[in-house]
Amino acid sequence: MKWTQVWHAENFPLWVEGNDATPRMHRVVIGGNRAGAVAIARNQNGEFALVRQQRLAIERDLWEFPRGMSEETDADGVATGLRELLEETGFYGENGGSLGQIYPDSGILAGHVEVVSCTVPPQERQAIDGEVDALQWVSLAVLKEMIAGGQLQDAISLAAFSIWSLRNNS
Repeated sequence: MKWTQVWHAENFPLWVEGNDATPRMHRVVIGGNRAGAVAIARNQNGEFALVRQQRLAIERDLWEFPRGMSEETDADGVATGLRELLEETGFYGENGGSLGQIYPDSGILAGHVEVVSCTVPPQERQAIDGEVDALQWVSLAVLKEMIAGGQLQDAISLAAFSIWSLRNNS
């Protein structure tokens, strides 16, 4: 199948492609072939880092795991996840590893998101980039309560947590 660019955003790696299939389909490409990443980061107490982000597309604030798009300087998806963790929380992650990849909306989005697991050792918090409104560290029990109670609704975070849970028998 051949994809052809039909629209491109100015000054941002976002475009729409159409194909030659019948019926014709479209897909949205963000960041080219580079993966986005979501970081499941835990501190020395086993608590998970959650950030509150204003999501303009849905006009709501959401609690979610730190996540974002890859940058050209990122070596891979794990590097993207660790960088996003630092930018959004002010904490460096260690022992970063990939738990796999997810496709957030395979019906329209061409890219994938790397699910990254890491630990956050005790450290002084660095400056953050201003993208997030709040940071909280929550236990596994509280995280599960937030999910069950509808307080954590971000699809990427929910999918990432599902993978983490299965890998960790939680």
